[in-house]
Amino acid sequence: MLRISEMIQLGQEKLLEKLGDRAFFESRLLAAKATGFEIEQLILRSDESVSKIQLNLFNNFIDRRLQSEPMAYILEEKEFFKRKFQVGPGVLIPRPETELLVELTLSWMAEKATALRVAELGLGSGCLLFSIALERQEFKDEFYGWENSPEAINYAKKNQKRWSLDQVKIFEADFSEIQNQRDFDVILSNPPYIPSSELSELMPEIQVYEPRRALDGGEMGLEFYRKIYQEAWPKLRSGGLLGLETHNEKQRELLLRDIFVSHVKKHWIEDCHLLIEKKD
Repeated sequence: MLRISEMIQLGQEKLLEKLGDRAFFESRLLAAKATGFEIEQLILRSDESVSKIQLNLFNNFIDRRLQSEPMAYILEEKEFFKRKFQVGPGVLIPRPETELLVELTLSWMAEKATALRVAELGLGSGCLLFSIALERQEFKDEFYGWENSPEAINYAKKNQKRWSLDQVKIFEADFSEIQNQRDFDVILSNPPYIPSSELSELMPEIQVYEPRRALDGGEMGLEFYRKIYQEAWPKLRSGGLLGLETHNEKQRELLLRDIFVSHVKKHWIEDCHLLIEKKD
């Protein structure tokens, strides 16, 4: 029988051409998934033999990775803002850059001396809204998330349960239903923002596997920002914060010039994020 260390080496050899320097790292992660061990346990037990079931699982994972399936889907989770969130086919994989939007929002909220109402449009796995809720547990904030993808809702509810966030209200609906709610202090969104014409240029891991509906922002990538302005912006209180993840500098310029134009108290841009305070 193969030892764990030998199984990892075989996986590394198969992945080497595709992944280069990441081959060992990913092979070890997939070995941990196949054996059910944490990485630390895997290292300590590297001389142990693997069962036929474990080896078959591992080989299946390697084959899926060779077909460019994202690691997050194979591992069924992705780390985000110090915590692990369940993900899988049909839900956008959390990105490290979105963690900055969490940090910026938390910093803005920390300056307020009252409980706040926070909404996310396009909840996905819940990583953005849930991370903020978990960092604000000593406050009495209210949290609301809208998502109309059944697959994404499934993962959002799994993550809500994992992190015991019963206080977050999840709506399986288009975010236009935000119009039925009282005004919010914070509205956040990482909407589909890739221009339709650029989807074919995305990496295979994204283009083939991640949900198109979470990526395709229509012409210029502005379709959902316009929808946010028309349907959600009126529900943001004066002086409230709108936090958006965006595609590039040109898109941010168009958002400020053509969409939000005269309704901004102030704005700031951090990396790929546009944050707007609503004019009184």
